[in-house]
Amino acid sequence: THTHTQSEMPPSLLRSLPRCSFAFAYGSAAFKQHGHVYNKNTMLDLILAVDDATAFHRENIEQNPNHYSMLSKLGCGAVAHLQRHGGAKVYYNPFVVSDGQLVKYGVIDKEDLLQDLREWSTLYISGRLHKPVNILTIPQPSKDSSFHDALAFNLRAASTVAMLTLPQQFTEFQLYLSIASLSYTGDFRMEGAEKKGKVESIVKGNFTAFHTLYAPVLRETFNITLNGNESTLYQNELFNAPLNCLKENPNIPTVIKEGIVSQSSVADDVQHTLKRIVGESSVQQALVGLVSAGPLRSFTYAAEKLKKAWLT
Repeated sequence: THTHTQSEMPPSLLRSLPRCSFAFAYGSAAFKQHGHVYNKNTMLDLILAVDDATAFHRENIEQNPNHYSMLSKLGCGAVAHLQRHGGAKVYYNPFVVSDGQLVKYGVIDKEDLLQDLREWSTLYISGRLHKPVNILTIPQPSKDSSFHDALAFNLRAASTVAMLTLPQQFTEFQLYLSIASLSYTGDFRMEGAEKKGKVESIVKGNFTAFHTLYAPVLRETFNITLNGNESTLYQNELFNAPLNCLKENPNIPTVIKEGIVSQSSVADDVQHTLKRIVGESSVQQALVGLVSAGPLRSFTYAAEKLKKAWLT
């Protein structure tokens, strides 16, 4: 099973939205980043997985029309079409105020989320779930185990692929840096607008949460014990593993396996594949955001990102 933390008190915003199958909070408002300055304008980021995007947006546009840009005037079908066929298949409503908290929530079809968790098709949402998040709602495994199984695979895959990019000896901190970096590799925002040292800030601010998330995964998958300190760790199973063994490893997503050309270039091949996946999805999702949020909201969001970069 997955090892993400689960909240007993979801934010009030969820109660004002149509039903979703799965929801989680992520980002600096949900988990602190080292050196980050928090204020009333720190936005809480949410992701909602829904069974039927058209039905969700139809009901939500009726209940919360102020959450949407002018695109909603074209109807729920247009909104759902943009979500399903654009970028990382996520539709965001930013700058929503709920109980004094600024919120940005993204909507994704359940099947699209599960595909990304299992196949790393975009690494957009699966990458966020490589890091500690706060799960707000999830079905009981006895009723629907698909989320639990996909989340667990995603964590095994993240730790496995991260170790492919590490030397034979490394520290627990280096492991988490590598894991947290996977979904930022190739992200065009990291070139300037995203916060400098973002990955290191995430790990420094959430080292204990990373340990809680990955200690059971490393123990069960690689028989590696994480002690929560800077002791040296050793990987024997993956390091210098024959190419055919890597190709058959069930914890490496197929798209990563297909990108590995030779045993001598595994780390570089993995990085190349990650750059391609993340590069494409980050640019496409940014373009979708311009349409879904509208020009004014998009400009405000971009300005806030640039402000963070300049101040750090």
